[in-house]
Amino acid sequence: MLRIALVYSFITVIHCVCGPPKLPNGMLKSEYTNQETYPAGSKVQFVCIPGYVRIPGTVNTLFCSDNSKWVPEPEIFCKRRTCVNPGDIENGYFEAADFLFGSRITYHCNEGFTMISKKDFRECLADGSWSNAAPVCEATICPPPFPIRNGTFHPLKDEYTYLDSVRYSCDDPKKFMNGEGSIYCNQNGSWSSPPPECVAVDCPIPNVPYSRKISGFTTPYSLNSVVIFDCYNGFRMNGTSTVKCNIKSEWEPSLPDCLAAYCKEPTLINGYTTGTPTSFHDTLEKGYNVGDTIQMKCNTWYSLKGDYKITCGSDFMWSPAVPICEKSLGCSSPVISNGQVILKNNKEYIPEIDGHAFSNGDTIQIMCDPGFIIQESETSKCDYKYLKARYIWTPQLPVCVPAKN
Repeated sequence: MLRIALVYSFITVIHCVCGPPKLPNGMLKSEYTNQETYPAGSKVQFVCIPGYVRIPGTVNTLFCSDNSKWVPEPEIFCKRRTCVNPGDIENGYFEAADFLFGSRITYHCNEGFTMISKKDFRECLADGSWSNAAPVCEATICPPPFPIRNGTFHPLKDEYTYLDSVRYSCDDPKKFMNGEGSIYCNQNGSWSSPPPECVAVDCPIPNVPYSRKISGFTTPYSLNSVVIFDCYNGFRMNGTSTVKCNIKSEWEPSLPDCLAAYCKEPTLINGYTTGTPTSFHDTLEKGYNVGDTIQMKCNTWYSLKGDYKITCGSDFMWSPAVPICEKSLGCSSPVISNGQVILKNNKEYIPEIDGHAFSNGDTIQIMCDPGFIIQESETSKCDYKYLKARYIWTPQLPVCVPAKN
């Protein structure tokens, strides 16, 4: 019996002890931390770890029971400490999720103010206080405005802060300001615009051929001077009729053009037309209105090559093209694709002046356009072939072909 009692006592001693209790965010008071096991009936008390405080109404005393468990069952009795609301800073504000231990609040300056502190945040500490001092926001300062040549600015101040503005003016009333006359100090410490310039404005006298001025006769033309144009009868305006002198001494928009709104009187060398042209531009120009049809005739001993009736089209061009008068007893006028006749009888040949008559014995020289080369002879002669009873070019007219790279 004694042996059984000793074994029972040994079992009781082995199993009736408790290990150190565990509690989230809590720890044993110092007087209970000097042992690793606690016999049945032992009592311990808890306190919260730094940064946490006891939840009111919770039990912080535990007992080791006979079955080696702590009673009552450990519960959460510590919560994160709360720091007081730090309040907004002067000329600024903060953002925060909460004011609990370990949380961080971030500060921002109001528009027009700059933070001069190294840290823009504060953290809630274990003792319920906030780390470091609150940041400081000072008004944004701009450097002094740039002075300008032949001008001044107002007001003059020792210091310019956010939204302060200055206005420039030119000393000479005949000069005008190029740029913003009023600038202000913005939130990043710079001025809203570069300083302006005082410049003289003198636009050139505007000249639009085939037009008259109906406004803006007084010179000189200074800033914002306006000129209005009207095209002569028979001409249409390409562009705007009203232009204004800008700060760069340029007309804005650009000057218009007065384009012919009629078909010019056709020139038929060695021939004539049957129509009567209309006078335009105070009788200095003559032509035909859209839809007018005229007939073309050649002089005696000349033949018409092309249509004898042509009509003034809506594009102010003749349709079909103006014909030419060739010599009846002679060679046809040369047509060289990608080339042209440059000499006639060793003299410069201009068809609009010299006409299109080529007689027996006339010689021509041909030149190809850029990018083309001549094939066969560059010269040819007008000959009368008795057997064929007609005039032909000898050798035959050359061909201009693309040059090989």
